[in-house]
This record gives sequence, C-alpha cells and structure tokens, in this order.
Amino acid sequence: MKKLLILISVMLTLISCRGEIQHGKVIFISVASDYSCTEGLQSLDTPPADQKALSEEIEILATESGEYYEEYLFLEADGKRTVNGIEKEWTSDDILNTIIGLETLSYDLIIFHYSGHGEEGSGAFAPGPSQNARLYPEELIETLKLIDGKKCLFIDSCYSGNLIEDKGALTSGERFDDNELVSDSILNSIIPAIEKSFSSNAENTEIWAFTAATSEQLSYDSYTDENYGAFTYYLLRALGYNTDSQEATIPGNGGDITFYDIVNEVRKSMPADLRRAASPQATLLPLDLVLFSF
Repeated sequence: MKKLLILISVMLTLISCRGEIQHGKVIFISVASDYSCTEGLQSLDTPPADQKALSEEIEILATESGEYYEEYLFLEADGKRTVNGIEKEWTSDDILNTIIGLETLSYDLIIFHYSGHGEEGSGAFAPGPSQNARLYPEELIETLKLIDGKKCLFIDSCYSGNLIEDKGALTSGERFDDNELVSDSILNSIIPAIEKSFSSNAENTEIWAFTAATSEQLSYDSYTDENYGAFTYYLLRALGYNTDSQEATIPGNGGDITFYDIVNEVRKSMPADLRRAASPQATLLPLDLVLFSF
C-alpha cells in the first residue's frame, strides 16, 4: 500500500509540472481556406474569421506577456490567396519552408493553426483540390521537429485526430461506445506519461496538439449561429477572446494560460452533444506548456 501511495504521488507530481517560461518570441503560423472558388471541395464560411480572430487574440496575449510577436497568415478567401495580406499563390511547400526558415531558440513558442478541410483516412490538410496540395500530418510534425522552440498546434478540421495518432502520442480525449461516453482509466494515461518523462530526446521534439475531432469524426464549420468553426469558437473563448463583440481581450484574473488549461476549458464549455459528434483530442505529455504569463 505504501509503495502504491508513493507511485501515485510521483505520478501527480510529474503531471502537474509546468514548463519554465522565458521571454522570447511567439510565432503564429496559420493556414485557412474557404474554398469558395475551388472545384471539388465544399466551400466553408468560417476559416477566414477563425484565422483573423486567433491572430488578434494571440498577438495581444503575446504582447501583454512581454513577448515579441511574429505571424505568417496563409489565407484563401473568395478565390484569392494571400500571405500576411499580400497576394501570393502559396502551396503546402511554402508553409513547410516558412517553418524551416524560422530562427528560433528553445524558449520561443511556435503556434501552428489550421482551419479547413481534412482528408478522410489520412487526416491530411487540404489547402487545394489536387493531391499535390495536401499537407500530411507526418510532414508537418517532422518539419516542426527540425526547429528549436516549444510547439503548439490547434487544428480545426475533419479527421484531425490523425495528427496525434501519426505523431505516436497518447490522447487524453473522450472515448465512446455506442454513443455512450466511456471514461479512460487514469493509470492508462499516467503510466505512459511517466515513461515519456524519462526520454532523453524529449526537449526539442515534444509537440502539444489539440484537434477538433478524432481520426474518424467530422468537425463543424459552425455549430449554431457562431461566426467561427465550432472548435475554434470554444478555443477562442478559452484564450479570452470576446466572441460577442469580436474583440481580442486580456484575461482579467492574470496568471498563466497553459495548454491543458485551454483543453480543459474547451471540453468543459462545449455542449455535450457537440462533444459527442466531434470530440476534441489532445496529446498527453508529462509537462504542461505555459503559453502566456501575465
């Protein structure tokens, strides 16, 4: 019994640890497409609004935290492609090359966001209709591993849980059997997390990812009358964005905004029927990532 109590104590200590934060850069890379003039793909209304709101909120959070903010906004809206508002016919290679070209240090924060279609089976992002336009999860993950810094992914697309599975990480998402919520065993999550904490090469390769759905579920472009994707709507609110006035705001209670704080807030605030239809998935790592600190 004593050994069991010691083991549980060690587990809780590791899971509650938070990565140390140092002032540096916050780099936001976002890809959003509405497909309004793209043959073969259903048009989506909300990705441009998703990108705009997230960029505004992350910029104000980064600035308030004393960080230098840098952004790369890949957008397709109304048939026109732009990067940071400048017209450019970008491709998935441009996205990967932008990541590779970043000059980062270990304490910089890189946030990657995608809002658009996801391909059934692979979970690949679909910035355009051709197979050459696909951006596959394993390509994105391997590219991010080439640069220094803490990496956080917010993915609002169908079948986006594939990204976590391709990465080989655990998920802490809900499980369903005949549409009934099934709770995960805490030991099934914590023991592997402890094993990962002893990995010698974890520092530069750990990636915190939060996706809109499992590898077999669709996501929602909108759920009721919101102007944002269903997942992004609750993500924005968890970050502090005022979705009613459509304004970026600073949380009034101060302190830290961490990855798992956001995950828990999204799951808590999302309606149960939506969470059953599109169940957000998150990587489970031994350290919580501090995104912003006030």
